[in-house]
Amino acid sequence: MSDFRCGRELISAGDFHRLVRYLDEREHMERPYAARALDQLLAFLVALGNSGMLLIPDEDVDTAWRALIVHTELYREFCDKYNGGYIDYHPVPGSQNTATLRKWSTRWDSTAKKYVKLDESYDHSFIAVHEIQQSGFYADLDLWLPGRKPEHYEEAAHQGFEIIEQDRSENC
Repeated sequence: MSDFRCGRELISAGDFHRLVRYLDEREHMERPYAARALDQLLAFLVALGNSGMLLIPDEDVDTAWRALIVHTELYREFCDKYNGGYIDYHPVPGSQNTATLRKWSTRWDSTAKKYVKLDESYDHSFIAVHEIQQSGFYADLDLWLPGRKPEHYEEAAHQGFEIIEQDRSENC
C-alpha cells in the first residue's frame, strides 16, 4: 500500500487548528509537533476501531487524545462517524480487567484464527504503527518509533506486524 491518507483529513481544518492551538496553549506542545501528534491521534482512533485489538498510544498521541476528549461534541461526532460509537479512554493499561490485559499482549493470527501471545518484551508502538498503516494512514515513524532502525522493523515483521518505511515527503 503506497497511498496513505493523513489523519488530519478526517476533521475540518478549523477544528484541526483549534485543537493544535489548544495543545500549544494548554499542554505546551509546540504547534508543528502538536499538529503531528493530532494527525497521528486521528489515524490511531480509526485504526483502533478497525483492528479488533486494543492499541496503546504513544505519550504525545495520548496527550492529543485527552485534548480531543475535552472538546466533547467534536470527539463524540468523530467517534460516531469513524468508529460507530464512542471510544472509551483508559489512560493506564494496568487499570483494565484481566481479559483486557490479555489482549494488550496478544495479536490476532488470521491463519490460526486465534489470538497468539506476543513476545513479552514486544514494543506496542510497532503494533500501533502497523495497524495505522493497515487502516490506510500515514504513520509518523519518528514520532512513534524514535531511534528505531530497520532491524527493529524486521523484528516486528517476525511478530506479524510489518512496518512500511515511508518517505518524509509523504509526511502529513
